[in-house]
Amino acid sequence: MPKKKRQSAAPAGGGRCPHLQAGVDLAAVRKTLRQLGGTADAQPCRPVCDGCAGGATGGLWLCLRCAATGCGRYTDCRQALKHFKTASHPVAVSMDQLQAWCYVCDRELPTSGSGEFATACNLLRCHADRLAALPAAAAADGRRAVSAAAGRECRGLSNLGNTCFFNSILQCLAHLPGLADLLAQHAVAASGELTLPAGAEPLRLRLTEPAGRTTKCLAATLAAIRSGQQAPHRPSDLLGQVMERNPASGAASSRTRTSC
Repeated sequence: MPKKKRQSAAPAGGGRCPHLQAGVDLAAVRKTLRQLGGTADAQPCRPVCDGCAGGATGGLWLCLRCAATGCGRYTDCRQALKHFKTASHPVAVSMDQLQAWCYVCDRELPTSGSGEFATACNLLRCHADRLAALPAAAAADGRRAVSAAAGRECRGLSNLGNTCFFNSILQCLAHLPGLADLLAQHAVAASGELTLPAGAEPLRLRLTEPAGRTTKCLAATLAAIRSGQQAPHRPSDLLGQVMERNPASGAASSRTRTSC
């Protein structure tokens, strides 16, 4: 019996990348560009790095599978490379230079042609052209301007894989009067009485035991949402606590992953 040829991760001769079909989700790219004002009647703004505390907006790479954004491998952050190593999403595109890269093949990919990959690259190119036509300050501060216009503190949450409803609930909780402040007190108090901030309706709670890890995670997440920072927050710690306490929620998320 003849021996089977050993398959190589990279295509021989610089042919078509074999990871494009699994590495591209056009719907995720479209959704992210809509959130960034990628329509004719909205002012476009730059994405921010998912891993930087300061929310870097330049030199970012966009994952074509889940639309996560991160700094390139030659930065201190290296979020894009970290994302590949944790999520195994192979294909990303530079938001500035519009270069595509496959981490598995470890080579640059041509962005021309047809199919979902080429369409995603064209959408990113159109968004980059619209950003180039704006003053630099307007493009960089797009998200902050939307937040200021709303007249309230507002910070986005990164989608961790069909966590749309989870994120929506967190945003509602973050804007309930007094809740974030009460949780913040509870997270650091071992016992005693908690009260709502001055000026609110009187509400006093008597603590009988210290806050658990889930409560502390929720308090930290609500504080992050209300911080006013530009970079979106990743509520991964809180999601992990929810899934640990209720494993069925993780199974339900996997079954409905494509519905969001």
